[in-house]
Amino acid sequence: MFRLYPIILIIQIFCFYHILKHSKDYKWIFIVAFFPLIGAIIYAYIYLLRKDKLKDLQTNLEDHFQPNAKIQRLKKAVQFSDTINNRMALANAYLESNQLTQAIHHYRRCQDKIGMGDVEVNKKLMQAYYLQENYSLVVRTAEEIESDPYFNKSKEKVLYAHSLALTGNPDKADHVFQSMNHRFSNYYHRIEYYKFLEGHQRMEEARQLLDQLMDEIAQMDRKELQLYRREIVEIRDSAKN
Repeated sequence: MFRLYPIILIIQIFCFYHILKHSKDYKWIFIVAFFPLIGAIIYAYIYLLRKDKLKDLQTNLEDHFQPNAKIQRLKKAVQFSDTINNRMALANAYLESNQLTQAIHHYRRCQDKIGMGDVEVNKKLMQAYYLQENYSLVVRTAEEIESDPYFNKSKEKVLYAHSLALTGNPDKADHVFQSMNHRFSNYYHRIEYYKFLEGHQRMEEARQLLDQLMDEIAQMDRKELQLYRREIVEIRDSAKN
C-alpha cells in the first residue's frame, strides 16, 4: 500500500490543479483531499473521462493545432443554420487565423442582418482593417460607434487613436488618447498613449505619464498586480529604457 502513496499523491496534485484551473468546483478539493483514491477516480470520470468532455477536449485540440479544421466545422454550422452567432464565430475563426479578407466578408454579412451600428461587429472589423493596415477604414468604422459607452472602454479605441495618427490627424488622436487617460485604470490604453507620445517626440509628456503609471503600480494590491500583470511588465520595461 505504501508503494502507491507517491502515485496517489501525484493524482491528487493533478486533480487539485484541474479543479483550480478548469472546473472551479471547489467542493472537490475536500473530496479528493479526504478520499484520495476514490475521490480522484470519481472526479476524473465526471470531469475528464465522460464522452462529452473527451469530445470537447478533442475539438479544442483540433482547433488549436488545425485552425482550418475549426473553420471547416464552423462553415458547416453556417450552412446548416445561418444565424448571427454562427457567422460571427466563423468570422472570428478567420480573424484568428489571419485570413482577413474572409473575416471581413463574414463580418459584413452580419451587418447585412443587424445593421451597421452593432458595436461588437464593428470592433472586430476594426481589428481586421488594422491588421490589413487599412487605417482609413479603421477610422470610418470607429466613427459608427464612437459614442457608444462600451466602445469607449474597449481596446479597439486604441486602434482608432493610432489610426487617426497614421492617417494624418495626430491632434484628434491625442484627444482620443486623453479621453482614455484615467488614473488607476485603463493601463493598456495608457501605455499605448505613452508610445504615441514617445513616437511623436513629446518626451517630457511621455516621461510624466510613465512616472504616473509607475506610481500607481506601487500602490496596487496583490489582486490588482495579478489583474494587470501584462501591462505592468510593459510599463516597467519602458521605465528601464
